[in-house]
Amino acid sequence: MSVPAGTLIASMFNWRIAFIASAVLGILVLLIQILWLPKLTTENALGLSVFFGVLRNRKLHIVLLYSIFAFGGHFASYTFVTPFFQQIIVFSTLAISILMLAYGIMGVLGNLLGGITTSRNSRGTQITVTILFSVALLTLALFGQFQIVASGALLLWALAFGIIPLSAQLWVQYTSPEAPEGAQAMATAITQLAISLGALVGGVAVDNMGLKADTALGAILGIVALGMIFVAREDKKEIKASN
Repeated sequence: MSVPAGTLIASMFNWRIAFIASAVLGILVLLIQILWLPKLTTENALGLSVFFGVLRNRKLHIVLLYSIFAFGGHFASYTFVTPFFQQIIVFSTLAISILMLAYGIMGVLGNLLGGITTSRNSRGTQITVTILFSVALLTLALFGQFQIVASGALLLWALAFGIIPLSAQLWVQYTSPEAPEGAQAMATAITQLAISLGALVGGVAVDNMGLKADTALGAILGIVALGMIFVAREDKKEIKASN
């Protein structure tokens, strides 16, 4: 929802006002957390030995590589999705705002759907959504000049990626039952790194090859992420979501 809101504010005023609005909301959320979020106590704090132990887990290495490629591919393309729809398809600012609102709604639906499907067949869900994610980006790269096709591909992209974080999180949990907190912390750090690197690589791709090439790059990274699932052949056991 934040992307269409930011786009609308920027179109009505300018991008600086959109950034100021984001900063104000961030401060407001911080204050709400300080005032009303209850403190959580823990019996055993995580030490460096836990993280070093997590790093020795070879199964987790594959999950982290999956996250690097999947999240990197997503943000390599998503960072430039507005210029893509402005320049390749020539959508108006209002149309892009509406489309990005639909993107947000589809992402929420993906979260809800992912909670159901991953509890039944986590590996199958992860394979399916990673394929759909890659196909959606590849469709945008090849046929992005057609408004209906591009809009449908964007919504499919939103639905698929709405499920990917959940399935990746469950995979981390399955591969590291002995240190779930440390593994999740490591996965979160790697994901943040992937987001930054994805946006950086996407910017280089746009500067040197153009917006369509950048979207194709996102699809390629998604395909590599898909390969990571099949590399982890030993993880055929289904991951059951805990209540």
